[in-house]
Amino acid sequence: MATSKNNLKEEFLKEVSDGKHRFIDIALDSELPKRIREAVSKLRKFKKVIILGIGGSALGGIAVMRALYRPLKHMEDDSTHFFFLDQIDPDLIYHLSHNLDLKETHFISISKSGDTIEPASLYKLFYQKIVDAGLDPKEHFSFVTGEDGFFAEEAKKIGAIHLILPPYLSGRFSVLSEVGLFPAVLAGINIEEILEGARQAYEEFYTALDLAITQDKLYQEGKIITVVFPYSYRLNRFADWYIQLMAESLGKTKDIGPTPIRAIGPTDQHAQLQLFMEGPRNKQVLFLEVEKHHHDPQIPGENYTLEDLINAEKKGTGQALEDAGIPTQTIKLPYIDAKAVGNLIMTLELQIALLGKMYGIETYKQPGVEAGKKITREILQNS
Repeated sequence: MATSKNNLKEEFLKEVSDGKHRFIDIALDSELPKRIREAVSKLRKFKKVIILGIGGSALGGIAVMRALYRPLKHMEDDSTHFFFLDQIDPDLIYHLSHNLDLKETHFISISKSGDTIEPASLYKLFYQKIVDAGLDPKEHFSFVTGEDGFFAEEAKKIGAIHLILPPYLSGRFSVLSEVGLFPAVLAGINIEEILEGARQAYEEFYTALDLAITQDKLYQEGKIITVVFPYSYRLNRFADWYIQLMAESLGKTKDIGPTPIRAIGPTDQHAQLQLFMEGPRNKQVLFLEVEKHHHDPQIPGENYTLEDLINAEKKGTGQALEDAGIPTQTIKLPYIDAKAVGNLIMTLELQIALLGKMYGIETYKQPGVEAGKKITREILQNS
């Protein structure tokens, strides 16, 4: 493990130049927005866009959409409704498929390999419904996948849009690629600003490096559980993405495995905080905080606003935890906009990549999930 911040930075940047951390290359690709916008220009406006993906093909996109596509906009009649279908629950799929206006629905099928069984199965289901309705699949499907695999073959067969993912890009690190940014453009989100924020975070670097070093120091002191604790509705799905980012990247040996869990402020002050305060002293907390919100209603009869309240609750919870011996770190966004979201994504991706380097593990693979996939396919083949 590197013994100084400067050494660690120099070693990491050397690895970047050697092509080891390719999620950075994607975010710095100046041609990426152009490729995505060219694809989007070929689509007409749909009332509903359903994203078929799971894990890294969905969680980052969900986080971006929650942060930047106005809260509750899906309830407005004149808005495009976006739905990330990262579930295969039979009842959910039945009711969804029977309540869609297929003429006004576009499906984005996302999988790096193109063969992930959950989105592939959902694609087959909705493809048949589109065909049965007498609609042209070319108009109603687009694909974000590699050059090979089932989805690539389907894209070619029906002549649909196919945004090609590079084979070296790990799914959980793909939110700043076509995976997260193609749906974002369809939602009218400024992806150029997202990428500008990501570039700024990479240039700043020491923010992520300090997060990683502190995270590791606390982990070595027995704080093996990381509670990611957003105090913002618009940021709360970043907790789900961060959990995958940390767990799948760092959980590679029986000796090393920081364990992330999710808490949402202020809701979990009334649910999990008791455990954090008086339970086992094996936790550290990473807060996500917003300094200035888009709106700030005044509470009638009181001398505070809702922004005053939520920020006071975050500050109070943080102080209480520190007083109880639970260490905390805070990432504070001055304001939620595309640039700030891009900065946050890159900061957290860098933090996890740096931790992977510090622990000497292979950050970008996930062999532990393959065994279950293999058994699943065997069960289905033998049924």
